[in-house]
Amino acid sequence: LNQRKLQLGLEKHYPKKLSLSDILIIDKLSIKESQPSSEQELPLFFLHKLFITDYRAKEIFFSNKGKEVNPSINLNNEAHTENIDSFFDENSTADENMSDDTSSIHFMDIQMAIYHCADMLFWQYLTSKLSFCQYALPLVIPNPFTGETEFPLWSFRPIKKSWKCVEISCDKKDSYKCKSGNVCRTPVPVVSFMRFGRCSSSKSQILNGLMNNQKHNIFYHRDCKGSTSNLILMNGVIEISWYCPGGKDDDLFSDCVAFMNLRGDAREHDKQLEFLLEVSTVIVLVLTDSNRNEIDNALLKRFLLSPKPVMYLYSDKINISKGNHETKVKIPLKQRNQAELLEELRETIQLFLKKSKMSISIEECANVARKYHFKVDEDNEACKEARTMADTLVRPLKEKALTEIKDEYFPLQGKLWHEWCKKNKELSRLQSQENQKIEQTKAKIETEKENIRKDQRNKAVPLNCVIKSFLSNLKTGPRQRKLLFLKWLGIFLDDLTLVKLTNLEREHSEKWRKLQELKNKHMNCKPLENELEILSTKIMASSFGLEHFLREAGQIYEACQPVQNELCTSLSELAADIMISGYPIELVDGDAAHAAVTWVSSVLEKVKQKLGDKRIFVLSVLGIQSTGKSTLLNAMFGLQFAVSAGRCTRGAFMQLIKVKEEELQELNFDYVLVVDTEGLRALDLGSKSTLNHDNELATFVIGIGNLTIINIFGENPSDMQDILQISVQAFLRMNKVKLSPSCIFVHQNVGEITAGEKNLEGKRRLEERLDVMTQNAAKQEVCNVTRFKDVIKFDINKHVHYFTHLWEGNPPMAPSNPSYSENVLKLKREILSVAAHEKALAISEFKARFNDLWTALLDEDFVFSFKNTIEIAAYRAVEEMYGDWSWELRSHMLETENQLRNMIENKTLENMESLCLEEKIQEKYEELRKQMEHYFSNDKDKDIVIQWKARIEINFKNLKMDLIKTSERKLSDLLKMKQSVRKLDEEKQKYEDELMKKSQELAKQLKDKALEGKELKEAFEKMWSEWEMRVRKDTPPHVPPNIEADSEKILSEYFDSKLILYSKKDKSYTKILDVNDYSRYINMKRALLLRYGISHEDQQFMKNLTYEIITKINNYVKEKETAKVDYNKNYIHEIIKMIMDNVKSCEIKQERFEIKKEYQTDVALFSCAKTTPKFQEMNHNFQKANDPLERLGGLKMEYFKCFEVTCKGTTTDVVLAETVVKRLKAAIQQAVYDKCLLTTTDIIKYNNSAFNGNRSNLENHILLSLVEKNDFNEFMQYIESPKLHFAKFIETHVDAYFLDKNEEIRNMCKEFVELFKKIVESAMINSTANLESDNAKVEIWLDRFCKELNGQIVFSKYNVGGFNNQNINNTSFFKTSITAFLEEATNELKSSFNNTISRNRTEYRRQPHEILIEQLDGCWEQCPFCLAICEATIPNHEGDHSVRFHRPRAVMGDKWDKTDKFVIDICSSLVESDCLYVNSEGKWIPFRKYRSGGPKYEKWSITPEKELQPIWKWFVCQFKSQLEKYYKLKFKDIPEPWEKITKQVVIEFLKSK
Repeated sequence: LNQRKLQLGLEKHYPKKLSLSDILIIDKLSIKESQPSSEQELPLFFLHKLFITDYRAKEIFFSNKGKEVNPSINLNNEAHTENIDSFFDENSTADENMSDDTSSIHFMDIQMAIYHCADMLFWQYLTSKLSFCQYALPLVIPNPFTGETEFPLWSFRPIKKSWKCVEISCDKKDSYKCKSGNVCRTPVPVVSFMRFGRCSSSKSQILNGLMNNQKHNIFYHRDCKGSTSNLILMNGVIEISWYCPGGKDDDLFSDCVAFMNLRGDAREHDKQLEFLLEVSTVIVLVLTDSNRNEIDNALLKRFLLSPKPVMYLYSDKINISKGNHETKVKIPLKQRNQAELLEELRETIQLFLKKSKMSISIEECANVARKYHFKVDEDNEACKEARTMADTLVRPLKEKALTEIKDEYFPLQGKLWHEWCKKNKELSRLQSQENQKIEQTKAKIETEKENIRKDQRNKAVPLNCVIKSFLSNLKTGPRQRKLLFLKWLGIFLDDLTLVKLTNLEREHSEKWRKLQELKNKHMNCKPLENELEILSTKIMASSFGLEHFLREAGQIYEACQPVQNELCTSLSELAADIMISGYPIELVDGDAAHAAVTWVSSVLEKVKQKLGDKRIFVLSVLGIQSTGKSTLLNAMFGLQFAVSAGRCTRGAFMQLIKVKEEELQELNFDYVLVVDTEGLRALDLGSKSTLNHDNELATFVIGIGNLTIINIFGENPSDMQDILQISVQAFLRMNKVKLSPSCIFVHQNVGEITAGEKNLEGKRRLEERLDVMTQNAAKQEVCNVTRFKDVIKFDINKHVHYFTHLWEGNPPMAPSNPSYSENVLKLKREILSVAAHEKALAISEFKARFNDLWTALLDEDFVFSFKNTIEIAAYRAVEEMYGDWSWELRSHMLETENQLRNMIENKTLENMESLCLEEKIQEKYEELRKQMEHYFSNDKDKDIVIQWKARIEINFKNLKMDLIKTSERKLSDLLKMKQSVRKLDEEKQKYEDELMKKSQELAKQLKDKALEGKELKEAFEKMWSEWEMRVRKDTPPHVPPNIEADSEKILSEYFDSKLILYSKKDKSYTKILDVNDYSRYINMKRALLLRYGISHEDQQFMKNLTYEIITKINNYVKEKETAKVDYNKNYIHEIIKMIMDNVKSCEIKQERFEIKKEYQTDVALFSCAKTTPKFQEMNHNFQKANDPLERLGGLKMEYFKCFEVTCKGTTTDVVLAETVVKRLKAAIQQAVYDKCLLTTTDIIKYNNSAFNGNRSNLENHILLSLVEKNDFNEFMQYIESPKLHFAKFIETHVDAYFLDKNEEIRNMCKEFVELFKKIVESAMINSTANLESDNAKVEIWLDRFCKELNGQIVFSKYNVGGFNNQNINNTSFFKTSITAFLEEATNELKSSFNNTISRNRTEYRRQPHEILIEQLDGCWEQCPFCLAICEATIPNHEGDHSVRFHRPRAVMGDKWDKTDKFVIDICSSLVESDCLYVNSEGKWIPFRKYRSGGPKYEKWSITPEKELQPIWKWFVCQFKSQLEKYYKLKFKDIPEPWEKITKQVVIEFLKSK
């Protein structure tokens, strides 16, 4: 016995340790075909076959021989011809191939070994599969390992049998009555077979003949394939099977009969014999007369004296006297015609059954078993506890009528839930009311929904005894007991409803048949239809199962979520545990045709928390009702979805199946999530509602799955047409919303499928149908596709499967068809093959997909309202990544620009050709492109984000070019400025040398005169004055340009002089920034016959245009100021061109009015008036900076010091050192500012939560800031001038950072001072390293020193031009002096940063907020209805514009025509209503089809608002009076719920986003 366990590899599972979770998984046999390679694999192969309901599971065996018998070998080989006598000699040595394989394992030993290792739940499951395959089931089992005899009552609990029996009516006509029942509770007569001794006739074969004329081996026997003499575990086992008549003329028995079969010699199994004697209605004993003397006469006498009928079958008798005993019959078996024998046996058994009315159920058999001390599995402590718990729970239900149970104990899922679902659908399909605005209607419905939830809460809390018991039983205790409790509960609920439901369904069926007859006769059907409706309601009310408990838990969760967090958490956790345990969980409530979205999402979230965010492959099924969808899934994955005739599945259920760890790498997902759904074309729905319901269901089923099985049953053209049309349309919808599920067509019950030509022809016709239906569906969905292959990936040769009949014969006695099982296995492998190459969804992604699909399905236009949360999240992640990449590139360009600027300032770069900006940025660009490539190739959402890759790359390339262009322009201006003053620089250099020479000569003359300080000063002043007078005489005076005259002349070239004069006369141009009424500047266009009236929106458009133009001009001028260039009249041309380009661009965008020339004239006059003084100051500063006298006047003290030192006879090295350090100090200070600018901007970008994300995140922070400030004026600035507010928000945050982080920034600057000090010291050491110790030329040292600095700071030999021709007298002293002066200078610099850095950033070449404004600048398109700004991070982005928070139209001052009343409707509500709007051409357009209104509308995605978005509703109520005053309009009928929204609610909402 132990060897058998070892042989089968089951030792680790003994005793009773093998569970369903060990077996119901996706393993290697699911993926590819193979044969057992060892005896240890036999149980796995046996179970695998059994799970797919292939009765050939018992034909699997493993041969350990190296050779197989081959009768054809050597037939023609003369070399092996043998003597005839030798060949037929029985004593000769037998061929090893012909001998018995005593070591091979009998297939029944495999089954029974699994029984001894399986836990209760697993064996119960296995028994159901054996029953489905029409195999006899073990009833009494001796345990050879413990010596006990076991009775597995539990395994029979789920087994139900249905049959039709003859019933004689009062008119003596035979009719058939349908019966069904659970075998545990349904008493039937029992015919028991046993044998005494060894017999030549097989009682099991006789049994098979009695039950099905040997068509199927219900009971195994010696001649079965794979049967060997080496059988260990079946001796003493009693098996049972039931014959169930089908109500046909060829029924073998008239009623249900149970047949029991005792394995082995009955004389060796006393307890089993006693048990059978007590439970049997008829006993059949197979024996031989030759063993008569050996048989225990007392035992035979007991049989003879028993009142029960006994049939003695003699296997060694040809004839025998029958005797005259009424209940005892002797029948010979030897040399009998089998058909005649079986007929005689049946007639005798029928006769005895009629005489004996004894019937017994399995439960009653269990009581007899206990009497003989058999071990009944249900007496297990855990099972008894679970039964008691379930019985206690169900007891209150038994006290109520079936139709009252749900109202009493499950009130939340009845009328209240259905009413809530109805309201929820109304909310997605808003209808305009005569006296009610859309927002009022919406608010009313939302209030009604909330009131329903309150009613549900009142009914739910406190929990009633049934629900409380259900939840408490699942909260505590071991896992096994919880699972047993759920099983018991299901059993008791079935018992509770079975009889009532059977009768109701029979009555419904009869009335339906009568209704069809009346319709055919064109008679009045109304009364019968009403009766049918009442019956349908009763059936629905009487249907009851575990799903109703979980549905009630879901409703309690949804109703109590706002107030009962602890209860809600426990509810979703319980459901998650149940789902992980292998139970199906309801996705869609079939009774309400609605999903409890919050509940299902919470359950999935808990599953994710418990398992991790595992990858799942979602498989769904779609087909006409009662076409074997659930049966197919059960067979494919070993599941237990409910199956029966009629409407078996309602709604949709999901169930998890784990992938074995060894197969994870090949399949790339952790679980298969199977979604079983109700069938299409429900009989209990009206035609129109059926069509809508079916379309919604198909869209949901196909959208939710990675792959959908389209199940077609039979060859009914109407059925095929329906299922194909609905499926194609659903796939087309998925295609339009960028979902790409796969599909496989399963054509069931096709019949003969062996002819390949027929298959090919069928596939060709199917493909033609699919293409035609695709074309029809494309017309309805308004898209251009002509073939089904254009919609999804589809291969007609791989993705169409033909299935044979499920049954091999006629039910109820037919076993499952092995060909069907083969088809199932082939389909399963094809599905997993497809799945291995599909992108699996994470649990979190599936949750989001479920939410998105259901939300969109509620709307009448699925494609319009579908919002792909996964795709949106993926795009936001792409936006954030793009923000990081673009910032890195921008930062690199700013650093490069600084370096090049230093080189230009140092005169080491003097022409544009040497800039090579593209080369300098290319390396960084390529590095970031590789990061981009890696992201798009390796991100977890790579299949989604790939669609944006091309556009992102184009945008990134454009950004590079824009950055290059901008930097080139700035550096070009600087270069031009440097080139323009080259002559002046040369003059300055000449004057510096001249001054130095003169001062040196004078010093030598006065050196020996020992003059005092005052005398020296006077001598130097005299020399300086003479030089200054000579230079002034030689230099022509500077004539300032007449910028006003330039402006007037240039303006007259572009604009009408009359307009200029008129504008100057009334000074209208001076007020251009303060204009409130722009009617003088625009001409309104006509729409059909009417001219548009100017609106507040038009006024705001013009105001924003003005602000944008003036801002661009200011930035342009500022750029020139920063470059320190001289004034050029071309600047005025550039400004006017800027004005005209902006006006032209804005005219293209809007369609309501034209902008007059007066506007451009006034803006140009205003700009010229504002820029003239700036240009004048630029000219003045330029001349001052480049006037030799001004420049050298600042160096006067340096020359005097040098003069003074020379006069005293000391070296000039110290003066040179001091001068050099003085120049270095200024250069270091600027370098610190430059580096601080980039560093602080970078820190602000990444550390400020408002800036460290995408545009949507920034928008959220802006709104949060507005709400917290609670300032109406700031709100209005944001609404009317979003760009201005955007810039102001960033600037405010940057200012706040510099104030808050003042100390950190100071320390940073000091660190940078230290950094540049080290750079200078290093350059000093390296530049003097090989310098001659004394009298080295200053110019040589400066060249070396500047080279060592490498352009890191702005310093060149021209900075100390006067010393170029001097010598360094003492190098060591010079170095020491430089070091000392540098230390002093850097200390002064550090001190200077103590107070000014936080407030005074004027020394920055650019401001951090300006860089951030450029970086965070996204799309600025505005919603055509409410003017909300598109939240896309990337300018010129791909796809539609969108915004999360649309606004009531009152926010922008919209009013009802010919009234002074605000419009409070929100466009995200209007788009799901039946309201209309007028487009720019004056046409009325339904809001549902708003995109058809023209270019202004077609690029916007406005999806219905599905969650409370409180901010703008709060704003309207909070600033109601200010808005009325501002727009001079009035509010009427603000929805009451809006007024209940508090500031805190809005803040929490925004913080959660």
